[in-house]
Amino acid sequence: MISKAFSSFVLRGVLLLLVLAGCRDVFEAPRWDVDLLAPIAKTTLDLQDLDQDSLLRENNDRSLTLVFSEKLFSLELDSLFEIPEQRFDTNTPSYPFSVNLPPGNSLYTDVSNNKFDASGAELTNAKVREGTIELTLLNTLNEGVLFTYSIPSAKLGAQVFRKQELLPAGSIAAPTQSSFTYDLAGYELDLTGPNGNDHNTIILDVEAVVDPGGQIVNVAAGTYLGIKSRFSAVRPEYVEGYFGQSTERATSDGEPTDLFNYVQNGEFDLEEVNLDLRIRNGVGVDFTAEILGLTSINSETNTTIALTHPTIGSSLNVNRAGISGLVNTSPDVLFSDFDLSFDQSNSNLDELIENQPDQLGYQVDLTLNPLGNVSNHRDFLFYDKGIDIFLDLEVPLSFSANNLTLLDTTELEIADREDFINNVIGGFLYAYVDIGYPFDATIQLVMLDSNFNFIDSLVVPTTVIPAAPVNAILRVDGTSSAKLPIPINQNQIDDFYAARYLATRISLTTTSQPDFIKIYSDYRMDLKVVADFTYRVDEF
Repeated sequence: MISKAFSSFVLRGVLLLLVLAGCRDVFEAPRWDVDLLAPIAKTTLDLQDLDQDSLLRENNDRSLTLVFSEKLFSLELDSLFEIPEQRFDTNTPSYPFSVNLPPGNSLYTDVSNNKFDASGAELTNAKVREGTIELTLLNTLNEGVLFTYSIPSAKLGAQVFRKQELLPAGSIAAPTQSSFTYDLAGYELDLTGPNGNDHNTIILDVEAVVDPGGQIVNVAAGTYLGIKSRFSAVRPEYVEGYFGQSTERATSDGEPTDLFNYVQNGEFDLEEVNLDLRIRNGVGVDFTAEILGLTSINSETNTTIALTHPTIGSSLNVNRAGISGLVNTSPDVLFSDFDLSFDQSNSNLDELIENQPDQLGYQVDLTLNPLGNVSNHRDFLFYDKGIDIFLDLEVPLSFSANNLTLLDTTELEIADREDFINNVIGGFLYAYVDIGYPFDATIQLVMLDSNFNFIDSLVVPTTVIPAAPVNAILRVDGTSSAKLPIPINQNQIDDFYAARYLATRISLTTTSQPDFIKIYSDYRMDLKVVADFTYRVDEF
């Protein structure tokens, strides 16, 4: 038998369970706000890593020199001259009376010397890299005609260019016509004519006979044949001759350069800078070069600075290239170089470089064969050799800086962005900075998306981090450290969902040391960004 006390206890228990069930939504998910401390980004600013397109050379004392080489422009064979399309057409004289001819009988034969235009050049020899002959044949004879088309002065190895085509019978009223295309690549052309003392001359040998496998044919009065040849898109591998006198102008309002792609802002003053302007001639032609202008263009500041030097506007004589070996045995071209040296003692080169150009402008005139045909038709060109001008720059990294701003980018290390954006409710980022450079520094942090597009800037205290200490010879001896608090609001927490990278802008300014400070290969700055957020935790 169940006692009244026990029944009352059970009843109270059931009522309590019902109450708890009704309050399930209230007590099911307790929440706690906890502090979360985790690193989200880390990077080391090293000038040798920043400078990707140039070479930072380490000197014997471990100081650094920026070595930068760039081809300013190149004048190739196709720019100097071209062989335009050539057409050589022949309609044979018509037969004045009717005549019967047996198979194989000659209908027409002709050897002709044909001049072509080479844009003012007088060519004696050429090797074809690419190009074609299109041969169009016409027959009004009521029997097939065998055409033989030869170029005795064109050889592929020891083989003369020679083609045969059989054209079916036609009539005067309805001629038969066909076209054939042949590749000229690899053929060597002797362009000196039958006596070897001419230029731009192609010898064509054409013969037409009654189809040797045909029948005796009655050749009606008025019968004629047609032979048309077209040389098309002929580009030489090699040419020789006299290229005439002409002036070629190479000009650019601004060729992009990546020399300072990692510099974002600010100014610097260089202790030393050296530039070699190297003219390299790979063409068998003497020429004069007149450098009319060389400009440094900073499109961000809209600043253009023109180089000043005694050679600007003067004619410089550049000798022709030489050749080693025979033309048909893949000879070596012996380049002819002409060098000009610039520094801050003979020019305003330091101003050009301190302008931090992202483009270089130039204007150069090249006058070929200023003294005429001194080579006796021995000028030469190879298609892959031209006239090049190189810039070879050396900048020892010894300079003073005023708010010189460099950019570095590192990946954000956030494992679960959904969880982050749903549960982080505020807090701080802390930037831990160790400066190993002899410059005062300030930093700015920017969030970027996966395509490196701007999302948001983080508000970093405008604290100047002192330069690293230096010893008696102004060599860094230790580091300077700082901890920078960065408050984060809810909008910025939302931005972290799309952010994939953190860009760091570091602004450097020379301290009260002597103006020029050397940079050494062991200098670097370490940055670690740590999140100190309040994180909401739900527990079931």
